[in-house]
Formats: sequence, structure tokens, C-alpha cells
Amino acid sequence: TSSDDQTKTGRLFLESPVAYGLQSSGPSGGGYFLDSDHSGYAYVGSGNYGIRGYGSFTGGYFHDSDASGRAYVAYGDVGIQAWGLTAGGYFYDSAASGSAYVGVGHRGIEAQGDSGGGYFLDSNGSGECYVADGETGIRCYGNSAGGEFEDGNNSGHTWVGYGNEGIYATGSTAGGRFEESDGSGYAYVAYNGQGIWAQGYSMGGYFE
Repeated sequence: TSSDDQTKTGRLFLESPVAYGLQSSGPSGGGYFLDSDHSGYAYVGSGNYGIRGYGSFTGGYFHDSDASGRAYVAYGDVGIQAWGLTAGGYFYDSAASGSAYVGVGHRGIEAQGDSGGGYFLDSNGSGECYVADGETGIRCYGNSAGGEFEDGNNSGHTWVGYGNEGIYATGSTAGGRFEESDGSGYAYVAYNGQGIWAQGYSMGGYFE
């Protein structure tokens, strides 16, 4: 050993019967590693970071022993890109009261929690939505409406929880259509100049 800089050609093998094979410290970090063409390098025990890695392809790559789960960290313009046999990622809080799988099966996100499956809002809080909230599928609020739905060619458009109205709807054929499950009765609302146009096995309509 020496306090002078040293260079060794060839590989270096270290083996210790106790604790660590290699333990090092320095004012800038515990270690610095790079490949021969400098396309990837890493600082270990550097500042307040355990590992700081950089690479021309990605900052870091991790996988388990059978490669059934893999992840790139700092990959292109993506923070983390991950794959796994069950899901791309799994997240939960310390109390395990909320958890989410990301990239699971044919679904983007599968989430559950003690208060709800998910909560979404925009940056200024003017629109927010709870998903799988208690016994309700979706519960939404917004400055203009609770929800807005339209088809791809904009021929049908519906606002739910709109102003002082429960539902406000427009469509190229009618404002709304309602039908029972066996098709024995159905009705159009705001249809071709008529308020209601209805048909049923027993009668077209019943009002009381």
C-alpha cells in the first residue's frame, strides 16, 4: 500500500472472509468507475447519493437473477422504463393502504386504496375525479361540469353535472336515447323537433 497514485494493468480480485471485499472513502466519493471508452461511468457513495450513474444509453440498468423483472433508469427522456412478468411497476405507501400496478396485463394502471382506487386533478384544482370511490365507479367535480363525453366524430356530446342540470346532451340524431334491457321499450329525447318520441310493447308513453 502507498499514499501515491497507483496504476495496475489487468484485473484486480479482492476477497475478504469478513465484512466487505472493498471499502473505500474519499472527499468526493467512495468510488468512481468507468468503462474504457467513457460511455458509461458511476460515482458510488458520492455526496448524499448512494450511486450516481451516467451512460450514453441509460443512467442505470437493473434486473433480478432470472431477468423476469428489468428496469432502465434515466432512459432517454424517460425517468424509468421497466418490464416484468407480472407488471412494469408496483408502488405502495408505507402503511400499504394504497397500492398500484403499472403496465399490468392489458391495463395501463390497476390501483386500489382504502379511500379509493385513484384520484386525479388538474394543476389548478378546477377539475378533480375519484375513481372506484366507495360504491361509486367515478365521482368527478369541475368548474364547468362533473364530466364530459363525446364520440370520435363529435356527433354526440354530453355534459354530466352541468350547471344546475343533471345531464345536458346534444346529438346529430337526438339529445338522448333510453332503452330497457330487452328492447321492449325505448324513447328519444329532443328528437327531430319533438321533445320526446317513445315506443313500447304496451304503450308509447305514460305520464302521471
